[in-house]
Amino acid sequence: MVTAARPDVPAVDGELLSCYGAALAAYLDATGRNWLSALGSSCPLDVRPEADGVHAFRHLPAGLRAAGGPLPLVRRGAPHASQALAGIAAEHAAHGAVVVVGDSFNLPWLTAHQQRHAPHWFVVDGYEDGRWHVRDDFRASDDLGDQSSWSGWAEDAHLRAWARRVPELTLPFLLQERHAFGDEDDAALYDDHQWFAVRGAAGQGPAPDARPGDWLSGPDAVHALAAHFEQYGGHEDGYVQADEIWTAARQRALHLRYLTRQGSTAEAPDEAAVERLTALAADWARLPMMIRFARLSLLRPGGPRTQPLVAALRQLAADESAVPAPAGPAGHDN
Repeated sequence: MVTAARPDVPAVDGELLSCYGAALAAYLDATGRNWLSALGSSCPLDVRPEADGVHAFRHLPAGLRAAGGPLPLVRRGAPHASQALAGIAAEHAAHGAVVVVGDSFNLPWLTAHQQRHAPHWFVVDGYEDGRWHVRDDFRASDDLGDQSSWSGWAEDAHLRAWARRVPELTLPFLLQERHAFGDEDDAALYDDHQWFAVRGAAGQGPAPDARPGDWLSGPDAVHALAAHFEQYGGHEDGYVQADEIWTAARQRALHLRYLTRQGSTAEAPDEAAVERLTALAADWARLPMMIRFARLSLLRPGGPRTQPLVAALRQLAADESAVPAPAGPAGHDN
């Protein structure tokens, strides 16, 4: 099933999403739901220290997989590619689309192909004449080049090769996968082949408390990031999770897109609050470049220059403290 465009829902914009978010947006779109309201209704940032210099992050709205949420998905796993293909086929036949877990190193449409291992999700949303239709709406630019969105057809052998997780589930990768939906779930994380299936009526969802008290949220989370770079920014290992700040910046841009689309509705958010959030989103968008400069300073004479980044994060935390969340409609409509 490859769905037709709906005029009431914007096309998935992969430049506003992480690879996880792009896959979830494509899945929602392929199954006829409003991806923007589901994923963009808020821009939380929750951080929890896990080990020296490593944190868990949550970026997406709470409750995505809770009862009544838009993504009642559970991770399935298999030790063999043939079993995974059968599971993907069954899920596609039942629901028309499947989120599949892959490894950037194995995916030929990605700039990281044969270059770098990293978890990467994509969507299977069609089957015709013995071939699978694969969709990946993610777009980005990094040191490997410009990544465009992609869709195409794949034979069974291709899909079996693509549906394989990273060979080494490092702590940062593990935390990304565990908290990708904004909740906490370890099911099937270590299986070689993984995909997501719609939870049955009797299925067990994630814990209902999606924001437990041991997490730092909002401005407190930003202060924690400033403290991280103050302590660890002088070493290369301090930047192993730099993409998480890039993801947070994208989530703010996504939330702003969601709010501005409400401007023509009866429940439009406060205009002044949107203006303040626009300025904050622009400040967030500058952080990835500041992180890049701080990281490059490790290679230059004179030692690391992390203070501008630390100062920017502390100012951003102060600015976020002063901005109330704008009122807007609930984000789990279809």
